[in-house]
Amino acid sequence: RLSTYVLIIIILFIGGFFTGKSLKLLSKIAPETQLDKSSIGLDDTIMDSEFLNNKIITFALFGLDRRSKDEIPRSDSIMLITIDTSRKKIKLISVMRDLYVNIDDVGKDKLNHAYFYGGPSLSLKTLNDTFNINVEDYISVDFFSLPNIIDDLGGIELDIKKYEIDN
Repeated sequence: RLSTYVLIIIILFIGGFFTGKSLKLLSKIAPETQLDKSSIGLDDTIMDSEFLNNKIITFALFGLDRRSKDEIPRSDSIMLITIDTSRKKIKLISVMRDLYVNIDDVGKDKLNHAYFYGGPSLSLKTLNDTFNINVEDYISVDFFSLPNIIDDLGGIELDIKKYEIDN
């Protein structure tokens, strides 16, 4: 299941965060698409000085469920990750994907459908509007990026017997 893979990625990310290796790794396997910051529902009135000084970093992690690269995905799992460097704490919040929310230009629908309708921009805007937060960064992971993640972390060795291979 995709959420298991996403959890593994988060653990690897958290484990390597303070060395900086995981940031390089994630930027290679899930390069950020340039977002129009004016379209994701940011509210300057709720910005804290620690957020402004990059002492607290929050980003969304979208686990995408698609079976082909041409398919427009929904976000199968949605997590908010907050890294507080001043207090040396990391917080992970799993957001229920089936929350019934208002999605701009769509109306009421499940939260995970925002990714289908408008990609990460609309998903971030929906999260920001629904929860009155200011998240502007994200990482999207799907089944196609997982082999890259595994390879970049050194790969895995499997001992597969001939009878285990499905002919």
